[in-house]
Order: sequence, then C-alpha cells, then structure tokens
Amino acid sequence: MFIEKPAGTWSAYVKKAIKVSLYQYEFDALVSLAFNIGNIASKAPNLCKFINDCNYIDGPKEMLDINKITLNGKKIPDRGLTKRRNSEYQLFMKGVYNAQH
Repeated sequence: MFIEKPAGTWSAYVKKAIKVSLYQYEFDALVSLAFNIGNIASKAPNLCKFINDCNYIDGPKEMLDINKITLNGKKIPDRGLTKRRNSEYQLFMKGVYNAQH
C-alpha cells in the first residue's frame, strides 16, 4: 500500500481539532479515524465539537455514523466501514485495541 502523507499528518489533524486532554487510547482512536477520513475537523465537525465540550458520550457516537458509501447516488452503510468505525468507537470508549480483520 502506498501512503501519500507522512504518518504525523493524522496525529496533527487530531491535535489541531481537539483542544481537550485525551487518554492515549482516545487519541489513538481519533488518529485511526483521521487516517481513514482525513481532516477530522472538516469531515467530522460534530464529533470534534462534542469532544471539545467534554461530551465523551455523544462525541464518539459520531464515529458510528461515518460508515456510508455512495451507491447509485444513495448513501448506504458499508459493512467494512461499519466494522472499522465500531472498532474505533470501542477503542475510544473502552481502550480496546482490536485489529481483527
């Protein structure tokens, strides 16, 4: 796999978007999300707002909605993206590192 951006890009997205302290596993979950969707500030603004407001329940739930692809002009949930977002959600909420594929 060819990665076009340096690894620090994704952590920089998180550091720029999130202004509150995070546990390492919360930070890791957001970096994983940023790796997959890009700049979380622009792609997941509600998630960032909730977390910056210290709403650690609703913020991570926003991850679960970032699971859709466009098929025939319609947004539909994708099984692979749903699984990935659930893994990131579990990591953020419980510190569970699960890389099963």
